[in-house]
Amino acid sequence: MEAGNAAFTAGQLSLAITIWQQALQQYQQQDDLLNQAMVLGNLALAYQELGQFAAANQAIVRSLKLLPAQVQGSQPTVALVLARVWNTQGSLQFRQGHYEAALTTWQQATAAYTQAQDTVGMIRSRLNQAQALRALGLYHQAMTLLQQLNQTLQQQPQSLITAVALRSLGDTLGVIGDPHLAQQTLERSLAIARRLENSPAIAAALLSLGNTARAQANVSSALALYQQAATTDPPLVPVTSSGTTQFPEFKRRSRAMGHC
Repeated sequence: MEAGNAAFTAGQLSLAITIWQQALQQYQQQDDLLNQAMVLGNLALAYQELGQFAAANQAIVRSLKLLPAQVQGSQPTVALVLARVWNTQGSLQFRQGHYEAALTTWQQATAAYTQAQDTVGMIRSRLNQAQALRALGLYHQAMTLLQQLNQTLQQQPQSLITAVALRSLGDTLGVIGDPHLAQQTLERSLAIARRLENSPAIAAALLSLGNTARAQANVSSALALYQQAATTDPPLVPVTSSGTTQFPEFKRRSRAMGHC
């Protein structure tokens, strides 16, 4: 499991798949259903990153068959695995354009993370819900969710997940037409990212601030912010069709389920 996690984090996806398939065979021989479900979830995540959605969907279905259909009453360990599998399933559904299904699945993941008392997982799954709501055009609902999440974050230590949540909230505020509050929120995200010295998060916040400045027709400010973002190491990756930008902190950083 750990060898597969290391390969996945390093971007060696084919190697990670090979290693996890070996782990799956061993867990099958041991009749260890929980770890089988976890490995299958990891395999789905790797297949998704390779764009092999049929294989990813098949792995997720197999994983869920090994787990209880409901999280209520589950042991924390089981709830945590179920939450991670649902989180991956939601990502698969979102990547394939099934936004309503992704929203429902991420809501299930949030309930499971709550059952497992995993605060970081709960925050991430609620951020994912907001992304699905934005993709569906439900910006006000997304903002309400993110504002509730922001209140939760006020009670948490400043961390990368805090910076990401604030950036998502700022982006949503900009879309629904509150550029002043959007800018304030994004500046908070940038300040935390700089305090953490996290380059991808810094670049993401600068890009969002640039978009906000452009929306206010402040071309010179937007250009300066884009230039700062472009020279931040590592460089930016393209904006996705959903309007969000994927950065390493949500793409491969500790996303294999056995490594979260």
